[in-house]
Amino acid sequence: MKSSAYKTLCQEIIKVDSSIRSAGITNEDGIILHISHRKGMKPLLSSEERAQYAITAAT
Repeated sequence: MKSSAYKTLCQEIIKVDSSIRSAGITNEDGIILHISHRKGMKPLLSSEERAQYAITAAT
């Protein structure tokens, strides 16, 4: 899948419900392939915290 497809998918997920703040896609090793945030929303996690969470979620 191309990165533009990841971006499109994440944006579509965010549109599903106004309570969704962000959407991300990781590979099986927990590497973040793409992440999108709702416009006007400040991320709750730093980029380091997101990376650690993705690794934990993948294992």
